[in-house]
Amino acid sequence: MTCNDKSRPSLELTTIDIISSSLRKISSVTSSHHQINHNRNSIKNRAMVYINCRIENRKNLHNRLCIVSNVMCFLGVLGIVLMIISNEINFAIGNDEDIFVSWLIKLVISMSTIILLGLIFYYHQLDLKLYCITNLFEHWCIGLTGTRIFFITIELLVCAIHPIPRYLHSKLSLNSTITHSLSISYTSINVALSLTMFLRLYLVCRFMKFHSYLAHNASSQSLSYLSQVSIDLFFIIKTYVEQWPARCLIIFCTIVVFVGSWSLRACDYLPTGEHASMLDSIWLFMATFTTVGYGDVTPTSYCGRSVTVIGALVGTFATALLISVLAQTFVLTRWEKYVYSFVLNTEVAKKRKIQAANVIKFAVKVWYLRRKNKAQSFRFIKAQWVLFQSIHAIQKLKREQRNLTDSFCTLPDLLILQRDSNRTTEKLVQHTNKMKIIMDKIDEKFTSMDQTMNNIQSTINSLLDRVH
Repeated sequence: MTCNDKSRPSLELTTIDIISSSLRKISSVTSSHHQINHNRNSIKNRAMVYINCRIENRKNLHNRLCIVSNVMCFLGVLGIVLMIISNEINFAIGNDEDIFVSWLIKLVISMSTIILLGLIFYYHQLDLKLYCITNLFEHWCIGLTGTRIFFITIELLVCAIHPIPRYLHSKLSLNSTITHSLSISYTSINVALSLTMFLRLYLVCRFMKFHSYLAHNASSQSLSYLSQVSIDLFFIIKTYVEQWPARCLIIFCTIVVFVGSWSLRACDYLPTGEHASMLDSIWLFMATFTTVGYGDVTPTSYCGRSVTVIGALVGTFATALLISVLAQTFVLTRWEKYVYSFVLNTEVAKKRKIQAANVIKFAVKVWYLRRKNKAQSFRFIKAQWVLFQSIHAIQKLKREQRNLTDSFCTLPDLLILQRDSNRTTEKLVQHTNKMKIIMDKIDEKFTSMDQTMNNIQSTINSLLDRVH
């Protein structure tokens, strides 16, 4: 054996070792890459599971808040209705003291108030959990700010005030009335506690909030989180007023008139000691609400005067709202403006044609009379005056036509025109790009055809050379 034959096995072993070590390194790198990808996928899966859990918890909390709000609204309205019935029973017997029926109704009001207060605590607990989930707070104490505590306390005080059942007077008869005159500052405690129960009507607004389409729509909620517009109660009320202005105004005025009229009935007393009738109270409140004030019926207590002052302020606000609703109702829509402007432009164009015809007619007449040496005649002066009036009328009609175009070209129309022009520009750019691609393909085909023609020509030349 030669030296080359002896060294050949050692070289093969060395090569095998190098290859095996390289394969091990490749496999280790590949396994590390697989591990990294697996870790990334596991992190993504955990993140998706966490986000899905948050979304599901938020949806469940929102549904529970909606149910609690429905029950609170029912209890609030029920308490107001029972309060009115109880007071009407006392008004009918002519005494502010309780009988068995009114005492029983007030007992039901107290029980419903206790349940309502418990639901208020539960509602704000759920609302605080929802706030923490939305803002990624780990503990509910972070979301319990001083402002939130203040509003919760005010809400509890508003809902806690109600007429309390007092001792019974079973010997009262239907004819027992108050015969002595009452002072102007007299207000029954029962009436004072009853009037504050109307503040529970805010629960109806919360009911409207949870049953609005904007509160249930996921896209609107996502848009609210991404933008600076919060979909709260005030925003939903504005959308209702924007969508149904007349309906919202009628409902608002009806509620205000009923509440204000009954409050006047409960506050005011007749000289006999009885409460004022509902018809007189409606008449007085309507006269004050519409800021007319006939003066034939006036409040007889400070409580009634306070109600009329509040009614006058709310009536001023309702009048302004009514004017805005009427102004919005009689405003021409976009297409109505286009039709109206088209009709006016047609009329102005017709008048311009008539005046232009008069200019030509009387210019020819002036020229004719001047040729006949009648420049000092009455016909010449009249024709010249009509000619100048027609020229002035044409200039005036031009300005009027220009003003019509400017007045009916509003800012929304300019925005719509800009949007349409942008769309048209984008379409033209797309068509231009497509045409450019097509032209490039045609250029490539012409280049290939040129090469083919050159090849054919060279082949023909070579064949001709062979023939010769």
